[in-house]
Amino acid sequence: MTIRPMQDTESVCQKMSKTEERTQGHKKSTAIATKAQIQTQSTLPTNQQDWRGVKLKEIAWTWRRDNAIGYKPGEFRCHNEYKVDSRDVEELGESPLDRMQVFVVTVNDPLQLRSALELMSEALQRAPYQQREVSISSDRTRKGKLLPHVSVDCEFVKLPKALADERPGWEAKRMVDDGQLEELVSVMTIAVGRHFFLLVNILHMLQTANKDTVPELAYFYRKTVFNPELAKLWWNPQSDFSVLDATIAHMYQGTVRPPFSHKPYREDARSITPIFRISNRYFNTTRPTSLTFPTDHVDCALHEIGYNEQGLSCPCRLGNFDLAALIDHVCRIHSYSKYNDNGAGKSPWTKHRDRFNYDSFLSCFLEGDRLYPLLQKMKSAAANSSDKHAFYQNLGGPGMVTNDDAMGYNIGDVAGQNLIFELLLASDDKRFVASCLSNYRLGYAEQCPNRTVKQHFSKLTSRCGTLLIEDNPRMYKSAPMKHGRFSSNLGFWKTEKLSFFEHEQRLQVQARVSAELGKPPAVTTYNLYSAPDGDNCNWAPSVAEEALNQLFDATKFWLPPICVQRPSLNAGEEAEAAVRTPYDNPIVRVGTSHAQALVEFLRSPHAANAAPPPGFGADVGSTDGLPWFVRPQHVPGRGLGLARDIFEAFTNRGTSNGSLLGARKLVEHTKPHPKPIMEHDSIKDLGNLSPPDPADPYAWDKDPIDSSWGAAHTLRSQLRMAVEKEIETNRQEGLPYQFDIHDVFDPEGRDYRRRVEGAAPWNRPQLPDVPKTNEDGTWKSIATVALHIVMATAKWYEDHAGFKEVNKGRKKKWKVQ
Repeated sequence: MTIRPMQDTESVCQKMSKTEERTQGHKKSTAIATKAQIQTQSTLPTNQQDWRGVKLKEIAWTWRRDNAIGYKPGEFRCHNEYKVDSRDVEELGESPLDRMQVFVVTVNDPLQLRSALELMSEALQRAPYQQREVSISSDRTRKGKLLPHVSVDCEFVKLPKALADERPGWEAKRMVDDGQLEELVSVMTIAVGRHFFLLVNILHMLQTANKDTVPELAYFYRKTVFNPELAKLWWNPQSDFSVLDATIAHMYQGTVRPPFSHKPYREDARSITPIFRISNRYFNTTRPTSLTFPTDHVDCALHEIGYNEQGLSCPCRLGNFDLAALIDHVCRIHSYSKYNDNGAGKSPWTKHRDRFNYDSFLSCFLEGDRLYPLLQKMKSAAANSSDKHAFYQNLGGPGMVTNDDAMGYNIGDVAGQNLIFELLLASDDKRFVASCLSNYRLGYAEQCPNRTVKQHFSKLTSRCGTLLIEDNPRMYKSAPMKHGRFSSNLGFWKTEKLSFFEHEQRLQVQARVSAELGKPPAVTTYNLYSAPDGDNCNWAPSVAEEALNQLFDATKFWLPPICVQRPSLNAGEEAEAAVRTPYDNPIVRVGTSHAQALVEFLRSPHAANAAPPPGFGADVGSTDGLPWFVRPQHVPGRGLGLARDIFEAFTNRGTSNGSLLGARKLVEHTKPHPKPIMEHDSIKDLGNLSPPDPADPYAWDKDPIDSSWGAAHTLRSQLRMAVEKEIETNRQEGLPYQFDIHDVFDPEGRDYRRRVEGAAPWNRPQLPDVPKTNEDGTWKSIATVALHIVMATAKWYEDHAGFKEVNKGRKKKWKVQ
């Protein structure tokens, strides 16, 4: 089926449409799969020169593990249009739910590459889940359109091939480690969704090079691997980039390949001086910078700094993303520590996921998917072959297309990667995605969760009248969900990052959990900062943790900005963006609703003499009220939360008394009066450490003095640790404000104070009763005061009693001289 200009393209579309009629394809398939959609667009934008010899072929597989009628146990059937004698697609089985159908372009001639890439571009424009809007910052205030994305995988062949083929696999691997053999890319597979696949036989082109090979392959690489505007999803691509770099180097033998140090697993490092395994007169130019992988480091949201043995650095800036690193990034967002969304836990790009291979990856996310048995069978083709080494050595080349196992092996890998990535982007099933991520993070590949909604035939029908398949699990509800393996989306529930509705939603959940756990413990406060202790340390975190567990949503995450398209603005939009001032949200404490915050604002000096809006609380038909004929009759403002409290918070209320707004509803927690610090237990305990009375002849007895000094020494160590902990907490979380146990997410008010002090003056609420500091601005608390007293007492003992420190082994004692 050769795609020729215009009229032949129409015939291709007609054939695709017929395929849809007999396959009952997916509702949201790519244009290559949603054939009716392509048909409605008449013809692809082609011309005589662009579509030279490109062949689009259909391949379909089905596999049943049970004894289905007409099947042998475990039979794997394939319809392959590349084979003249291939079975017809109708022979694959009656149910399309057990079938995977794809359209493939295989390129052996460099002059076919441009046409194939244009066809891939057409598929990208029509494929579902492409260019979705995603969050690109942890506060979710920044959005972006995801880059067009494909999945990529490379297979390798060891050269010289004659030498490698006569060795068993283990020996050939050892010869690669010693530099006697070298791996080059045989075939690169690129997938758009689950329906369009481009297979490029790179090694075959290099071995049969002509004048077009280098420029056309260079064009292909620039449009794919080196194109930062196209997201390429790989799985553990560390070896792929090393081999791909060596393969590209063979095209430019005018550039010397430097030696490098190679360390095989559990062996000593050795120096490898690479040589060119393929020679051709067209390979004598120098390698351009545009086809060179980066060797310098730039900050990356997915990886720490790292270089491979050839000195290559992270390839993410070129749009090459390790799917394992992307999912690790999502897991960090949903992790245990509230500091983990700052990038902690990243690994260098050279480190792959240990003890978690591609089979485990598929099982973790896709077991239960209708296509999982097929993908698993495709992946096992190499392992199930009579000679695994020979299987890999024979991949690539014109004859590969007629080998059902080889084609399935190449296509299955990248199809699975796309399915998993798009599952994370598109699924509404919070529980399912959370379980998948949790199992992935903990390595429980065998514990794939059950789908809330099974894949099934849709009630809708296509334009051709055929049944459609609903492939993606959906759960159109937000039921509370507890999930013990993640604490919550804590990175998404920081107050300054919440919308109005999210803030109020969290308060409602917090109130419900607080009622379930009972009243908070009584709180004692002092006129100087004291770290919470006892029940105060446990009740608020328990409520917060349970509330966040109920708010957990695994489908909420953000992707690094490098994954989205750069916006293209015209001159007017650029000028507007340059002068646009972002709107600052009001500063509201975590445990306070917006209505409560408004009441507090109206009571502050900022709102002195403020009057309510005209008509607020006015009776129907009155001067400021709504006309009597308006139905239903309504008092303006009555539906506002805390309407009466807000009205009475105005100091200039006019003639209305607000009685029509209903009763006051604001429940204000009584704040305990702070006690003097001398009543704090830490200060009371210092009374036993007072220096002895010089007039008392028995006060200088050795044992009491030893005992008093030992207690002082112990207390001094404890207080030093307490002060150091307070200072470190201040550094990480900000300075404290008024303690409020009802504010379970921020009981010490640190987050609130930090946001207030960082706000613009016009948007800065007052902070009365801020904890005191020393005159020089240094930190002051009950612990620092107690430490100062203990230090003074210790100094008195040292000056008057003549104590000295005596080392005895690893212990220290204090003795009277």
